[in-house]
Amino acid sequence: MAKLYVSYLQHRRPPESGVDICFVPSHEKALAWADRMSAENVAQIDLEKANITLTGSGVLRNFRVEELGPEKFVIFCEAQV
Repeated sequence: MAKLYVSYLQHRRPPESGVDICFVPSHEKALAWADRMSAENVAQIDLEKANITLTGSGVLRNFRVEELGPEKFVIFCEAQV
């Protein structure tokens, strides 16, 4: 299993069109949030309802928040790569 970190997240217009998301294998280039609650809201609301498929791993689920330091929280999930 490898951690995949969210590096880009953009809501489409209109909102019903979905969300564009990119992942990176390192937290160093991950998108960061200033507080845990904001990151958890994105992980639970935006990502868990999305249908994100990675070839060989199936649908990505169980997004979690990792604290990297003061006011630096990133979102990741684990996948077989």
